[in-house]
Amino acid sequence: YFAGVCARCRDTGVSVRKAAMHILRDCLATEGQSPGIVDGACVALIPLLKDESSDIRKHVTLLLRGMWFPQPPSAGLPVAARFAQVRGVVSEAHRSGLADRDGQTVVDSIAAFLRGAMGDEAAGGLNTAACGEYCDHAVQTVVREHEERAGTREEGGLNAALLPLFRTLEVFARARPSLLARHAPLLHQYLSPGEPGEGRGQEQQEVA
Repeated sequence: YFAGVCARCRDTGVSVRKAAMHILRDCLATEGQSPGIVDGACVALIPLLKDESSDIRKHVTLLLRGMWFPQPPSAGLPVAARFAQVRGVVSEAHRSGLADRDGQTVVDSIAAFLRGAMGDEAAGGLNTAACGEYCDHAVQTVVREHEERAGTREEGGLNAALLPLFRTLEVFARARPSLLARHAPLLHQYLSPGEPGEGRGQEQQEVA
């Protein structure tokens, strides 16, 4: 049933897409939904941000802003929980491979949505601050995951744990590169061959 409703978001009939949108919106408003339902519903809804119906576009925009940019921030989930939602949706968007007729993927649409949210005249500053918090949390999680897994039997699963984080950070960087500017030196260590920090002493000697 759920997969069928998600598919109806791509129906050619406006009334069908609107009905599917309302069903998925109600699903997301229900507390205790599994992450899989949340991720799948958002991936189905996000392409509707470009729908020909202004009413559908408005409802989906308000829904996503309410989830990821609640006003005031204290009215929504904690930052870590909201970031987990964003990360899950980005991962599901990559997995789905869905694209619209213009060739824009769901990942592209997420980046465009974030860019628009930060450019909003009324709440752009607050939304930009929230995106900064998301990026800070992601970078902290990258460091923690590496410290907890490196050198253990779980090290083989490290890349699988970090990939969703880097994919999500990439979306934020596409929306606004400056969000990750101060994290670039640290992230470079985790994206380069070898252990983080390896060779830095030698580099410092060469510079000296």
